[in-house]
Amino acid sequence: RGSEYHSLSAKLCKMRDELETELSEKGNAILEEYAEVWMQMQSISEKETFIQAFRLGAQMILDVVGEFHGQFKSE
Repeated sequence: RGSEYHSLSAKLCKMRDELETELSEKGNAILEEYAEVWMQMQSISEKETFIQAFRLGAQMILDVVGEFHGQFKSE
């Protein structure tokens, strides 16, 4: 759709196709395993980023709610 991600994805697919024609059967097996490990690492990284962002968002909410509740304390 014209996005940077789509453009890079198309380029990656083209490069992979070119590599598959150039590499031996063993080379293609190594390339496949490399891609699998890379995807696993990306998945872990995305999960860790989500967890960190979720915790940050929750902390921000708690800070705001704490300030809000502090306005109505009777002293």
